[in-house]
Parts: sequence; structure tokens; C-alpha cells
Amino acid sequence: MFSPCLYEVPPGALVSSHSPKTCCSDCPISGTDIVFLIDGSGSVSDDDFRRMKEFMIKLIKQFQGRNTLFAVMQYSSVFEIHMDFNDYKTRGSSWESLINGISQQKRWTHTPTAIRKVVRELFVPSSGSRPKAVKVLVVITDGQTVGDNTPMSVVVREAEDKGIIRYAIGVGSAFQEPSAMQELETIASKPTNSHLFRVDNFQALDKLRDTLQKNIFAIEGTQTSGASFHMELAQEGFSSVLLPSVHTVYSMTKCRHRIPFSLIKSFELFFSLLGYSMAVAKLRNKNIVILGAPRYQHKGAVVIFSDQAETMLESKQIGSYFGAELCAVDLDSDSYADLLLISAPMYTDAQRDSEGEVTVCAFRMRSKDMCTPQPLVGVAGMRGRFGTSLAALADLDGDGITDVAVGAPMENNGQGSVYIFSGTTSGVNPVFSQRIQGSNVESGLRYFGQSISGSLDQSGDRLTDIAVGSRGKVLLFRSRPVVSVAVTMSFSPPKIPTDTKDCTKDLSNTFCRQHPSRRPTCSSLGSTFTKNHKSPSEFSHHYGYSFMLHLIFSYLRILLLLHCVNKLLYHHCQLDFVVDCGADSKCTDDLRVDFNFSGVSEVQVGIALVLNVSVSVENRGENSYNSHVIFTYPAGLSFRRVTVVQVRESNSAIGVFITCHINRPIFRSGSQVSSQFVVH
Repeated sequence: MFSPCLYEVPPGALVSSHSPKTCCSDCPISGTDIVFLIDGSGSVSDDDFRRMKEFMIKLIKQFQGRNTLFAVMQYSSVFEIHMDFNDYKTRGSSWESLINGISQQKRWTHTPTAIRKVVRELFVPSSGSRPKAVKVLVVITDGQTVGDNTPMSVVVREAEDKGIIRYAIGVGSAFQEPSAMQELETIASKPTNSHLFRVDNFQALDKLRDTLQKNIFAIEGTQTSGASFHMELAQEGFSSVLLPSVHTVYSMTKCRHRIPFSLIKSFELFFSLLGYSMAVAKLRNKNIVILGAPRYQHKGAVVIFSDQAETMLESKQIGSYFGAELCAVDLDSDSYADLLLISAPMYTDAQRDSEGEVTVCAFRMRSKDMCTPQPLVGVAGMRGRFGTSLAALADLDGDGITDVAVGAPMENNGQGSVYIFSGTTSGVNPVFSQRIQGSNVESGLRYFGQSISGSLDQSGDRLTDIAVGSRGKVLLFRSRPVVSVAVTMSFSPPKIPTDTKDCTKDLSNTFCRQHPSRRPTCSSLGSTFTKNHKSPSEFSHHYGYSFMLHLIFSYLRILLLLHCVNKLLYHHCQLDFVVDCGADSKCTDDLRVDFNFSGVSEVQVGIALVLNVSVSVENRGENSYNSHVIFTYPAGLSFRRVTVVQVRESNSAIGVFITCHINRPIFRSGSQVSSQFVVH
């Protein structure tokens, strides 16, 4: 059962040697104190009195080892304490012989006075009763009160005021009388159907042991008379979240006892481990609490609570432990959460032979569409329980977006790994940017990645450090410095003009580089183009830019993985020609092609040594760009030359192609080009 608490930590009190006091009034407390009040009147036979003692001994043995103390009082018209709580604690195993040695009194039945003596003389510190323990009274009698004028209702109210839970066991036919049955009902706590028992004889007492044991066990760990078993195994504090300020979420001071969530009542959460993981997210229009329930329906679920609605996200695979770890991520560092990461470390992918995945959900989406279909996964072939730990890091790669880390402590036969994923403007890149293997960090590491924290700059270099937990060790990783250089290039004029034949004006380009937080530095370069039909060549300008990194190390003994990689990066810019296609900017050319065999009326195959083909191309439309003529001839002929135009030759299965570019890049309107192909 989930019973969360919120604590307000005063400024400057984050480091303390004291833990917060529990604020859940229903949380487990200090054991159970049980008193047996047995009827020793003369109406009980010797055999039945012996059976009553055997019943007590067997029931006490069922409770041993559960932080439970016992006391025994016999009553008739006299009252005798045979064993108080101190006796039970100090006698060890001899308590059994103490009970077996009880002798029956065989007098009248003064039940009300006996109950009062239990309240006043046994449930007190001097008799060993613990102030915070659950107090239980078990009354065993074979008949109605005789000779006692003390009102039963007054005595019962006194017991209730002291928080004593009462079980009444009526033995024999005497309780067929309405008045006797009414007295039993008065003794028993409410509801009577779970606190009152009737048997026909003392031999049937043994059948009540298991029922009574379960009922008493059900109220352990509670302070309310008759309350059911909710908090015995609550494990308060299993997960927690530190909030910057509780006043933005709830109006309270110190501690709120319980957050009432209506969905819990209809939700199968009693064995789903709701609260196994927890996250708090601040959105633009509301604040939400997210709780993981990894055992919900044996698959796992995540419940999102807000003051407006409650949403549940469920897993589809049995045993995946979906919701074992949660992490809210603020991508752009605007103090509002953008993503929710949900881990399922036991999820198995048979195709990849891997174990574990992390689902990425966006808060901006509707609940049914908020989770992306592509999860974060580790290396294929690894059953490493990927997603055992999650952490939202700072911006590690210098792009201004928060990155995330995922732990897989069982990878490489338990040596473990940590994965780094880069954040994007809308989510997380599903391809990890870095995988840190425990085997590469330090020899002998086990379960590296069991826990991760990456929210502090421990070394003071203004870079986020990452702490990774393993078995018996915590390793601190320093982030590497990232240098980001933005490069831009501009040209003047921005395009190469084609409307003039005067190329005396130089083409200049400006190269700018900028580092974040620095003013841009620009340089101008001049360029001259020389037209050369015979030896055309590509050209480029190289401009170098270098910088130095000054690394300052603190006095801490930290693990530093520093692998500076010098890379030569190129920035490519395209410089286009001006395209002139009229007012509509749509080029509509009209190319006419004509050819002949240079005045020869017939071609004699195998006789003529040379074959000359004259080709004429005319553009009767608008300017044509990148125009070319393809000349195909049989494979038996060989290309010799072409005049006037540029030629490119290529072979194919059906013959040889000659591609001739015409006045590249522009074949102007009204222009005509003639050329001659020579093959032999």
C-alpha cells in the first residue's frame, strides 16, 4: 500500500546526521502485546482447563519471532496474574512450563472485573507492556458473568480508551442464551464478526487457532482498533524525491501525512508495489506526481497523478517490471519537464536477445499517444537489465539540450555498463552516443551502473560530473570539455553572374567562425576564376583554425577518462550561377538537333577508314542550362575526336556513349553550336 509523505527541508539543512521522523500515523510500530484472560471458574472441567492451556501454548508458538509479547491472567471470583510481559521476556523458553503449571481456581465468574484488572495491571509499563505496541486481549470463557456487579459496558469503554483490541471466545452451550451472547458481543471489538468466536466445546478450540492468528496478524502495525492489515510491510521511504520547493506543489508546512489518490481504491495496488519508484514533474499548467507499480498484473504500470486527472500507463509483457525506475527530463532547462523515462529492466526482446528497455514519453502529448514506439535499448545480445537506473544529466555535448544516462549493471556477466543518450529538441536520440563499460573503467568492478547521479558539478569546472554506483564503490566521472565552433561562409556577389562577358571583377567570399560566448571572427578571401577549355580543374580554398584547451584538475581523486580527438572538419558551401529564365523563373528551352555524315550520301562499312558526323544544336527557346548531346555508335568503332564541344565517353552493353556538354553551364536563347564527331 502506498502512503507517501512530503518533508520540508529548511535551507542549509540538506546535510544532516538525522533522518526525518515518520509522518505516517498508520506505519508499522513496535510489535504486539497480547494478554490471555482465561476463565478458571468451577463450571470448567479439569480436561477443558488443560485444553485451554494447550490452546494458549500453541497460539503463542505461532507468533514467536514476530516481535510479540504475551501475558496470562486467570480469573473466577479471584484474579491471578500467572505471567506478565516482563516474565515472558526474561524466562526465555520456560514460559511454556509456567503456563502448564497454572492451577484452576474453580470459583464464580467475575468477567467485567477481570477485564478491568487486565487494563489497569497488565497493559501498563510496569508489567512490561510497550507504549507503542498494538494491545490485544483474548478472553476465553464458558459462560455468563455470575456474582460481579461491575457494568461490562463501563469496563469495555475503559479498554477502548486505551486502544485495546478485544477477542471474545465463548465455549459451550451457555451462549445459546441471548443474554450470554449479548455479553460476548459487548466484550468483542467491532466488527464482531471478526472478533467474536463460538465453539461447542473446548476440544474445538484448536480449530480457532489459525483463524485467530490471522486476525491478530491483520491488525499488527496499526493503531486503530480493528483496522485491517495495510501498513505492516509498507517500507516507507523506499523511494523519494527531493523537491526544490514544496510550496509550489502543495500548500503545507513540515509534513503531509498522506496524499489521497482516488484511483488507489479501484486499483489492484496492494501487491503491485505502487511507490517502488517516484518522480515529480512541474508542467506549465499543473504539477504531477508519477508512481511506478512494477508488479501490477505481473507486468507493471505507471500512475500519473495530478489535481485534474489520474492516468495509468501499462506494460504489455509479463515480468517486464515496467515502472521500476522513473525519470522526469527537462530538455531545454526552462524548469518545466518535457519527458518521462520509464524503465522496464526485465523486458526481454527475443529477436535482439537483450534484456531491458526504457520507454520515452512526452508530457505535451495526450495520454494515449504520449509514449514513443521506439524505446531506448542497449547493445544486442546483452541481458544486462538495461534501465535499472536512470538519470537526467546536464548538457554534455554542448548542444544546449539535456542528455540522459541509463544503467545496465548486469551486462558482461555482471560487470555492468552505463549508456549516454543525447537529447533532442523533441525527445531522446534512440542511438546511444557513448557506452561506458565497467570492465574498461577498473578491473574487478561488479554491477557498474546500479545507480547513477548526474546533477552536480563536484569538481568546480562548470561541467556536470557523473557518479556511478557499483558493488562497494562509487565512481566519479568528469565530463569532457566540448568546443563548438559554428562556421558560416558568404560570397559577393552571392552567385556567379552569367549576363556579362566581363569577368574582370574578382569574386570574394567571407569566412566566419564563432565559439559560444565569443564574438564571431571573420576573414575575407579573394577568388579569381580562369576559363580554360583544355585543362579544366576543381579548386578549393583551405583556411585553418586552431584552439587550445586548458584543463584544471581539482584536489579530488577522481576517475578521468580523457581522450582528446583532433578532427579535421570541412565546411562545404555551394556557389551557384545566376539562372535567368524570365519573369516566371521557369526555363522553357526549345532545342533543335540536326546531323549529317559531312556531305557523304552513303556510308561504306568496312571500306571507309574514318567516319565524320556533323551535329548542329540550336536553342529557339529560353536559356537552357547543363545541355548536352549523347552520341551513340557501335562497339566496333573507336572514338577519335570531337571539335568545338566538351566530350565524356562511357561504355555500355549495347555500345559506346559520347556525352557532349554544350556551352556549359548555359546555352543561351538563340544560340547555335555545330560540332564534328570523328570515329574509325
